[in-house]
Amino acid sequence: MAINDSLFSIVKQFITPDFIAKAGGLLAESPERAKPGLLAAIPTVLSGIIAKGSTAKGAGELIQTVKDDGYDMGVPANYTERLSKTEGDHYLHMGSSALSGIFGDKLGAIMSAFSDATGMKSSSTTKILGLVAPLVMGTLGSKVKGLDFNPAALMTMLSQEKPSLKGMVPADVGNALGLADDIETPPLETHEENTYRPQEPHLKPNEKKRTSSNVLPLALVALVALGGLWLLNRSANEPVAKVPAIEEPRREIAKTPEPEAPVEEQKGAQEVLSEKLSGILDVNSTTTLPHRVTIEGLNFNEGTSELIAGNELPGVITGIADSLKAHPSSVVRIEGYTDSTGDTRANQALSLQRAEVIKEKLVAAGVDSRQLKTAGMGSTQPIAPNDTSSGREQNRRTDIFVLQR
Repeated sequence: MAINDSLFSIVKQFITPDFIAKAGGLLAESPERAKPGLLAAIPTVLSGIIAKGSTAKGAGELIQTVKDDGYDMGVPANYTERLSKTEGDHYLHMGSSALSGIFGDKLGAIMSAFSDATGMKSSSTTKILGLVAPLVMGTLGSKVKGLDFNPAALMTMLSQEKPSLKGMVPADVGNALGLADDIETPPLETHEENTYRPQEPHLKPNEKKRTSSNVLPLALVALVALGGLWLLNRSANEPVAKVPAIEEPRREIAKTPEPEAPVEEQKGAQEVLSEKLSGILDVNSTTTLPHRVTIEGLNFNEGTSELIAGNELPGVITGIADSLKAHPSSVVRIEGYTDSTGDTRANQALSLQRAEVIKEKLVAAGVDSRQLKTAGMGSTQPIAPNDTSSGREQNRRTDIFVLQR
């Protein structure tokens, strides 16, 4: 594949000044700071796709994601124009879901490596990769459609993409994905052309080189001067021993069990959820898919995959199950989330466990397991501030991402 036809070259065309300005608004960053991050995000996401598509199983999963999330239709129409505060959040959610599917349990490590390489805050890293992911997946979707959704053809195509990414992927990202040898990052430039190097003075034909007897007095004077400077600056430049930071152990906060809700409230929760999901899943619905629904009443205790006492209302699970059973062709993805405390990689695994817990309960309630996918989103996309206990509790949640009616 010619370099001009590479996925990177195609996606890069979307990074226009207008896109950069709108992305900067969502990131709360200036366009000058947003642009290099966006350009670095493209090869980072592509490297994850190449790594995943290096096996038949991974290529098949990529094709299924393209179909399920509508990426076979290409990049979302008017993507740049729709990056408003409201719709921008929708695409950030789409991007976060795509990243979870691409990188899996390595997502936390990838985000950390990207943040270190670009110098961006972790919150900005999550958003900038999330904004670029729909562009990359939409471009991939168009290519996959042209390949008749053939996994073997996709594997071949992605292997041919590697040369276009050489030198553009942060080293730690390449190492985490096992692609360091294929998409190596060049060593840091030293700008040797600007480095001062003393040269031997040119002597005229009849000029004699200075003897050591002439140079010695000058050398002694220079040594004395340097010694004085060293003594004067010693105290100012004396290194200070750094005290290693002590990581405070994670504390589990005991929760007082809340009383069970009255039967009327349980029935109300069931009816509300059932009506909400059924409205989205109805074939005549005008709601654009994919569509996210945050489920209230399914929050988890800190650091565990255990639902908070009193939150596991039968009506919540039953309401979701009733809607899915009434629409057997529907497919949803259950997305688990954590708050921002703890290790990023551990949070990624924990969030997936939480999604699996909800899936098990829905299957037990009679939902066909083929209708249910799961994803762990870690601490990405908080819906409340993480600096309060109540906010963190809200962020330890589950979302239902409707993929298909």
